[in-house]
Amino acid sequence: MSLLRPTLIVNAGGNSRRMGTPKALLPVPPQGIPLVLHILRRLAPVSAERQILVVNSEDMAQSIQG
Repeated sequence: MSLLRPTLIVNAGGNSRRMGTPKALLPVPPQGIPLVLHILRRLAPVSAERQILVVNSEDMAQSIQG
């Protein structure tokens, strides 16, 4: 019997009004990578091959892709 690994869906589409800057792009020490990439990498071992990142703007998507 094989165990199904879930699809990982991360919602990074908030407005970040109180923060003043998109939280998903905040750098995570010590590497300084964006928070959303850190989350995706940390959860990758427990998720399936498929990962879905939900963003609310094309600018955000471009910033995450590099």
